[in-house]
Amino acid sequence: LLCFAYLAGSSQTTVSIGSGTGTSSYIPIYYLYDYSYSQTIYSAAELTSGGATSTGMISKLRYLPKAGVSTIKWKNWTVFMGNTSQNGYTATSNYIPSSTLTQVFLGDLPDNVTANTWVELTLSTPFLWDGSSNLVITVLDNTLGWGNTPTWAGYTATPISGTLNRGVYFYQDNTTIN
Repeated sequence: LLCFAYLAGSSQTTVSIGSGTGTSSYIPIYYLYDYSYSQTIYSAAELTSGGATSTGMISKLRYLPKAGVSTIKWKNWTVFMGNTSQNGYTATSNYIPSSTLTQVFLGDLPDNVTANTWVELTLSTPFLWDGSSNLVITVLDNTLGWGNTPTWAGYTATPISGTLNRGVYFYQDNTTIN
């Protein structure tokens, strides 16, 4: 489940992707290892059905934790975004390189998250969604240490093409993820 503030013309719209009661422990981050990386593709159809109407600037991202916990061990996030024609992932090695994306956020989350209260990231660089491509969002947690398990609100994404996965994730201890 993802929400974002979307500026089309002069009005701001909140676009919600997904609904229901699903949860995820891995996306946007997995906090039971020192470092975590995830990448998710949201289809243009999902963005449009969520309220995006045309080309527009994305100025905020919101994720919904399902439990209240301290973020002290997983609070330093870097977020990248991009427009993509890629429909999904055939393997974890099929991710879109961050070097081809735009870094939109680098910073810390609040010291704690509250169950069912949106975590809002105000993007330091608003991102221009082109209105027709799929949207890819990468979240990198580079905080040494692992922490509590809030799980995140999620949903089951319909494959855009065949049986491709719409998200990939990677985590490891001891060494930052490049």
